[in-house]
Amino acid sequence: MSALAKVGAVARWDRTRSTQVAERYALPTAATLDRALAAIKRRVAGTSSETLVTRMLPKVRRPLALETGKDPKWLQHQREVNDLVVSIAAVRNLSWASTWEAPFVTRAGIVDLPQPDYVLIEEAERVPFLTFGEHDRGSEPVERFIARKIVPYTDLVRFPEVLMEYCGVSAFRIDVSVLDVPRQQPMRRLHELLEAAARSGHPEIFRFTLAGWLAAHPARPTWFAVGQPPQSQSLSWEDHQSDAAA
Repeated sequence: MSALAKVGAVARWDRTRSTQVAERYALPTAATLDRALAAIKRRVAGTSSETLVTRMLPKVRRPLALETGKDPKWLQHQREVNDLVVSIAAVRNLSWASTWEAPFVTRAGIVDLPQPDYVLIEEAERVPFLTFGEHDRGSEPVERFIARKIVPYTDLVRFPEVLMEYCGVSAFRIDVSVLDVPRQQPMRRLHELLEAAARSGHPEIFRFTLAGWLAAHPARPTWFAVGQPPQSQSLSWEDHQSDAAA
């Protein structure tokens, strides 16, 4: 890492030390980002992921600059999202996985595009399947989750031409992983979000799980859909295997 920093490929940044474990991050520089974006474009050309990835790639990708001695508010959320996607990628046949913040333009005509926490394309029998991931830490009211998460995805279903234009697919799913940092009641939060999805125009596109379950058991069914809520308030993954959705 020191060698990469010396030649200007990365910049190093240390997280504020609050425990006995130090965290150092390597941030790609502008030159590295330029090379990476060009390589991604070459890799996806002619593939089933080309439309989606091309739409996600920014015209200008500015390097991330973090202040010394000050952690950004979004850092822990991003760390958790990254860890979840690493776990998922280890067990699923993905042709694309990203955790970029705000990966799409804000609007497509009259449609407000969603800004998922992560995006996955999984190859199933040579057919690409698109998953948008949302990681909910319980830090915002349910009404805000509805406005920022449920409504934009529901609009994508209502306007399939926008979905095809920006993602190159005709169907998708939203996977929501749930924590509850303020109240420490993640199962209660999961029930609240299930109820919110049930009131949407297309509840069938959403499924929910606890974030800890997804991180620990990414290859096993731990999901709950609208109409298939958890049958107990237990936080133990094993206690829910009989009623979890596939």
